[in-house]
Amino acid sequence: MTTPNQFPIPELYVSPEAAAALTQEAARLPGWVLTARQLCDLELLMNGGFYPLKGFLTQADYDLVLAEMHLASGHLWPIPVTLDVSDEFARQIEPGRDIALQDPKGAVLAIMSVTDKWVPDKLAEARQLHGTEDRSHPGVGYLIDSAGPVYLGGKVKGLQRPSCGFHSDCRTPNELRHRFRDLGWTQVLAVQPADLPEPDGLTRISRVAQEAQADLLIQPIVGMASPAQADELLRVAHDWTGPDVEPSALNLATRMAGPREVLWHALVRRNHGATHVVCSGAVQGKATYDAAQRLFQQYHGEAGVTVIGLET
Repeated sequence: MTTPNQFPIPELYVSPEAAAALTQEAARLPGWVLTARQLCDLELLMNGGFYPLKGFLTQADYDLVLAEMHLASGHLWPIPVTLDVSDEFARQIEPGRDIALQDPKGAVLAIMSVTDKWVPDKLAEARQLHGTEDRSHPGVGYLIDSAGPVYLGGKVKGLQRPSCGFHSDCRTPNELRHRFRDLGWTQVLAVQPADLPEPDGLTRISRVAQEAQADLLIQPIVGMASPAQADELLRVAHDWTGPDVEPSALNLATRMAGPREVLWHALVRRNHGATHVVCSGAVQGKATYDAAQRLFQQYHGEAGVTVIGLET
């Protein structure tokens, strides 16, 4: 019997025929070259990793996510996924316009139908998302000093997957769900090796998985990592081997947003077929761990994933 974590999840890719036609059309559209973080975001939007998002957040969704950690549709979603652009590009675009989303080599990855354009209050976003306006916080520093000043929102039509060197190790949500269906895995515990450092990390997490009657998905986060860092993360993931272990990297660009981030990771891993995730106090720190546990208790019925808390 197929279980919920094995069912296909919706993707945003169009058919190959539609992709070919839209790629030709894209030559006549304004093109935005995606940043490294936006490339990660777009990939997870298109492959269902950010389900139920259908594109970059509208202003209404953005406001609700910051204020209530929910989308206008009512779905739980704690992190704003926005397309930040320059003033110069924003001046060319008005709602109702389509734009081509490009990689740094100019390849068109998606078409975005812009419905919203606004200038966010970044200090307010920093306070709500990170709990501080201090630029020394890396998440705040990126938001204030690196992210573009104007946000665009709208649905995305995926044309092709971004190209990067470790895609064979980054299986999509549906690739993993299909794999779990083939293996008969109905309970899957997703963990990144950093949550349980050596020397006894695998032994400990294997025991946790056995107690949960779950198989193991070892899923290091490689988004925004350098090639050398990604190689090391993938090496560690492949070192954690066994008959009930599957390695697969996650091309997620982290926001360093404390307890919201922990909840967000759980939702993304759920979309990749996990039924259980780990929240590690040793990694998160006591304050973030305690706050994350409260969020999981508050939204347990909506999250669709079981969280196993490890205080130390």
